[in-house]
Amino acid sequence: MCLRLGLILLVLCLTGCVEKTPRQDPLQLGQLLGGSDVSGYDRATTPRVFEFPRDHGPHPAFRNEWWYLTGNLVAKDGHRLGYQVTFFRNALSPIEEAQSLKQQNPSQWLSDSAWMAHAAVSDLGDGQHLYGQRFSRSSPGLAGAQANPLRVWLDDWSLSGQKHWQLKVIDRNFAIELDLRSAKPPVLQGNKGLSQKGRAPGNASYYYSITRIHSRGKVRVGDVVYEVDGLSWFDREWSTSALDDDMEGWDWFALQFDDGRDLMYYQLREFTGGAHPNSQGGRVAANGQYELLSRNDIDLVELDHWRAPNGFDYAVRWRMSDRTTGEQWLIEAPVRNQYMDLAVKYWEGAVVIYELPNRKPVGRGYLEMTRINPEG
Repeated sequence: MCLRLGLILLVLCLTGCVEKTPRQDPLQLGQLLGGSDVSGYDRATTPRVFEFPRDHGPHPAFRNEWWYLTGNLVAKDGHRLGYQVTFFRNALSPIEEAQSLKQQNPSQWLSDSAWMAHAAVSDLGDGQHLYGQRFSRSSPGLAGAQANPLRVWLDDWSLSGQKHWQLKVIDRNFAIELDLRSAKPPVLQGNKGLSQKGRAPGNASYYYSITRIHSRGKVRVGDVVYEVDGLSWFDREWSTSALDDDMEGWDWFALQFDDGRDLMYYQLREFTGGAHPNSQGGRVAANGQYELLSRNDIDLVELDHWRAPNGFDYAVRWRMSDRTTGEQWLIEAPVRNQYMDLAVKYWEGAVVIYELPNRKPVGRGYLEMTRINPEG
């Protein structure tokens, strides 16, 4: 979901992996997700014309961007797995300032951006959730992105390809190697790709998704290698600021139904309770047709929770109601602990969709939940 933009700032400052510290206080995550330091960067203020494959590549005039994949996979023996991989880019200074610095200092080690990658595999059969993270500066060629052919990389973790993509993530405890082929064209989320998060103009992102991607390859869990097939979901966003000061976090759903429909919805949470007015999403028909969903279209009720080591309760069972169609679903995590206990902590994992009231399984998806400490 688009609001991952602030995570990289905090993590990179905590790990001290870059030469230049971002200009904001790195410990105030809520501030980093807002828009108090945006001078010199482009902002998402009006709809734009998207062009593919160009927009699969980087947008260095914006402060933050990410490439995000999730998926549900099944092995030949019926073993089920979930996965997520995200590449984050964060500009260390506005593009004109970065270009000036390079003219003054031609060192190949001078970096204009910092990078972070997260990856995880959830073994839905035995309840394992394995995860890892990597950090790097961009120079000299340690991390980066290009458009055509697509290549996004951090060390030896990469997403690359042209007509279809290859994902490769090799970690100590797990590995993901997948061939990815789109089953639907990209859809522009929000207002023709302008996804408004906060109330203020510019507190928004440019956001598109490829909601259904045929995925085939290998996943290693520990020492066991599975040959897998399944479906993935790709989210792509770039932004400079997004959150208002009164937001506690978000709950993001990416759901793929067995009948070919897909649904994305994010609920922005306010500290005072309830959903922020800019909570929204989109429904994608089996033929790829997109329909915008507003906060008034979707109703969410938390039914059961799992308490994380950070003290936050994350809902692992939800009831979702679509007021536009009258449908209701139970969204349930088959593994309760899919907690990303990394430098930035959040819950993200695979879920199963059950039709209500008969509790018939009708699809699978992914759920991300973040919580921001109001003290920073």
